[in-house]
Amino acid sequence: MVLDFSISILILKKMAITIIDRAFIMKKPYLALIAFLIPCTGAVIVLLFSISMGILGIGIISTLCMALGMATTISLVGVSTILAKKGVTKFIINRPKVNMILQTTLSIIGALLLTLLGILLFTSTL
Repeated sequence: MVLDFSISILILKKMAITIIDRAFIMKKPYLALIAFLIPCTGAVIVLLFSISMGILGIGIISTLCMALGMATTISLVGVSTILAKKGVTKFIINRPKVNMILQTTLSIIGALLLTLLGILLFTSTL
């Protein structure tokens, strides 16, 4: 039963991802709102556990709390990113030299961080 449920979730997830990809290819991003069809694996695990324990109501409440927390966090990160971009843009818009230095510095720091993360992940598997 659980295996059938997992397979059907994977099929729904694949269908939703395909629909989202087609929506962006067709230049109609409003169709990407179908993303709500992709279930959160953590929520599925919580619901399956609550069903097995016989406390489905608590599982549903827990899943709703998880969804609310994720929505709040993602929204705050998105708004913070937009505000930070506006602030940086105002700061460097009329300063081409600062723009070039900042862009080069951030590119190098980003590359070094990714390299460091890769080395860290590689050495942790040894």
